[in-house]
Amino acid sequence: MLKKIMIMVAIIMFGMVSAASAIVMDFETLESPGTGTTRFTHFEEDGFQLDTAVGFASWQTENGYYKGNAAFLNYYTYDAKLSAMNDSLFTLNSIDLNYLFNSASSISFRAYDDNNQLIGTDNITLNVNQWITYNFSSSFENISYMLWKNPNPHHTFDNITINETDSPAPVPEPATCLLLGCGLVGMATINRKRLLNN
Repeated sequence: MLKKIMIMVAIIMFGMVSAASAIVMDFETLESPGTGTTRFTHFEEDGFQLDTAVGFASWQTENGYYKGNAAFLNYYTYDAKLSAMNDSLFTLNSIDLNYLFNSASSISFRAYDDNNQLIGTDNITLNVNQWITYNFSSSFENISYMLWKNPNPHHTFDNITINETDSPAPVPEPATCLLLGCGLVGMATINRKRLLNN
């Protein structure tokens, strides 16, 4: 009986702790001192990858264009691609955007399914020099990958949020789990003593 209760406690506690949470690509590993740029064509973070044929870049922290831990699409005539590294489907929730060089930037996001069929398009024009969080439409749920580009000029992006649920279950603190576990073990012990006395 005690073994069954302990197994039940372990299952309950695992379920409480393993609540789903969003993945946020925040590009913090790109931050580096200096006045130049760091260039790359492939980037991986938290099981997702970004690719482009020509290049992304990230401003170094002392550069006048540095706007935080962010990357930007270095060449505006090429697509950027976001996909899961294990080729699984995912939901794209939001992305933080800002333009560079103080000029408006129009961006087109395109979602594709696992048969390479276009299933959704979102468009945005950035015309204010400040960070905005763009929330994707429902057509960006259960996608295989997303392509995007801006015709001209460059834009910068940060904090790509993926697989966020509407109401994620709260993750309890360790003391709460310990208290719950102790209470259930205590109840099991009392129940076992009652059974032995009868």
